[in-house]
Amino acid sequence: MTIMKKFIYKNRDVIIVSLVLIALLCIVFKDIIFSDYVFVRRDIARIFYPTRNFVAQELQAGRIPLWNPYIFCGIPLLANIHSSVFYPLSVIYYFMDVAKGLSLFIIFHIFLSGLFMYLFMKSLNISKSGSFLAGFSFAFSGYIMATINLMSVLCSVAWFPLVMLLFIKGIKEQKTTFSIWLGIVLVLMFLAGGPTITMATLAIMFLSSSYLVVERFIKTKNIDRFILYNILISSGLFLLLTAFQILPAIEYYAGTTRAK
Repeated sequence: MTIMKKFIYKNRDVIIVSLVLIALLCIVFKDIIFSDYVFVRRDIARIFYPTRNFVAQELQAGRIPLWNPYIFCGIPLLANIHSSVFYPLSVIYYFMDVAKGLSLFIIFHIFLSGLFMYLFMKSLNISKSGSFLAGFSFAFSGYIMATINLMSVLCSVAWFPLVMLLFIKGIKEQKTTFSIWLGIVLVLMFLAGGPTITMATLAIMFLSSSYLVVERFIKTKNIDRFILYNILISSGLFLLLTAFQILPAIEYYAGTTRAK
């Protein structure tokens, strides 16, 4: 059996779930995927289309989009986390029609949210059918649909199930490899443009780690150091890899009304 055939056989349930989710998304968003329609409601048309279009134009011209001259007398752009300039998946719309690309970008993150939730539930030993139901329910939930117009929030939330999968699996298997991957996924979540989602996720991780340390200390009278290592490695890696975005953002937001 070839390597490809072994991979397909081993992950056939994930492939099937992915295909089902894609089919469902093609049905629900058929006008977006198969025609010239695009998402335009609320913040998408007012904020995200013009901002992301400007970012795409600057990058295509070989310039780093540090400044947006079209709002008031100009405002910082790169320092604004919501601009998602360095989010890797932004390449989906950087080199194509931005309006269409952003709509496909949104749908792709809905797909990721469902797939990651399936994998998370499966890692908790939930049945495949139960895991699929969880993934389907999450991807097509009212919350996910409501955050379509808050694109940066949607893109960050899509990574949440994968964060929890790596967090729990790392503690269960006591392997630093999961801690490293957890830090990398947290970076993606942050660069996606939803800092509040990332902060809430980190809070969940810290609270959960504290609870587990205390619980295991009560049972065994020993401190499970790996739980502490897990949170320190993942959060430390996250801070190091996002410092280039966090530091300018802190300076930027300190000069806005949000600092009051």
